[in-house]
Amino acid sequence: NLKTSKYTVKKSAKKLTVKATLKNGKKAVKSKKITLKLNGKKYSAKTNAKGIAKFTVKKNVISKLKAGKKYTMTVTYIKNTIKTTLKVKS
Repeated sequence: NLKTSKYTVKKSAKKLTVKATLKNGKKAVKSKKITLKLNGKKYSAKTNAKGIAKFTVKKNVISKLKAGKKYTMTVTYIKNTIKTTLKVKS
C-alpha cells in the first residue's frame, strides 16, 4: 500500500518535504525506491525502516510554480501509482 497526503506550500518557501509511505498490510516496507513527479521534474528516494520515503523539493523549483494554482504530484512504486495535489499560496 502506497500512501501520501495533500500538500500546501508558500511560493516563498525555502523547501518542501513530501513524504510517501509504503506498507505491506501493517508492515513497513524498507529500502524500496519510490519516485515522485512534479511539474515535469522527477525525484526518487528510498523508504526507511518505517517505510517512509522523503522527497525534498528545492526553492528554485517552488519559485517556478504559480501562486493560487494546484499541481498534481504523482508518486510511484513499481506499478502502484497514486496522485495527490500540491496547492501553491502566494
